Amino acid sequence: MKNKIKSLFILFIAFFVVCQTNAQDRNVYWLHGFNGFSSHWRNYAEEFQGSRKMNSNRLFYPTTGSIDNITNSINISNPQPQNIGIGHSLGGVICRNFEVTGGTKSVE
Repeated sequence: MKNKIKSLFILFIAFFVVCQTNAQDRNVYWLHGFNGFSSHWRNYAEEFQGSRKMNSNRLFYPTTGSIDNITNSINISNPQPQNIGIGHSLGGVICRNFEVTGGTKSVE
């Protein structure tokens, strides 16, 4: 029984280390909601930047026009599949549109 518990503990620690390692140096894009501002994500972005060692990018974009036009107006400086998009309201729709349309702007 002790060996099983020890094995599970080691597996848990290994999983935690792998998750932490994979999270580092990833880009996180924070997208505000309709008529919002990038400053709304400041506290969360700082937390991800500091404790999780992720590159936080708070984006501001105009919330007028079509979803495709808004998506195309956003500048993602380092497009890659490992990017993480976090959005509230309209920002969530924009993140989803990145995923659906693909192209050079890629977020999970």
